Amino acid sequence: MRWTKEKDMVKLRETEWAKRQAKQPLAHLKDYSLKHRVTLEWDMNDDSKRDQMFIIRIGDKRAVLDYEEFLKAARFI
Repeated sequence: MRWTKEKDMVKLRETEWAKRQAKQPLAHLKDYSLKHRVTLEWDMNDDSKRDQMFIIRIGDKRAVLDYEEFLKAARFI
């Protein structure tokens, strides 16, 4: 497969986005049902950083989750 300039630019944009995202304590996730806005938030305070807690928001609902518990459950997906 030949790489075109367009494909190279897409890869570059993805890399730049990852660098920017790493500095922000927030991520927007795609809801494939297209019915809700989904965000993850982390690093709310020193305690949440230490305990690896994060907030998931789906529409106007909010839940505080533990990252390690989330990973344990996610490995079965």
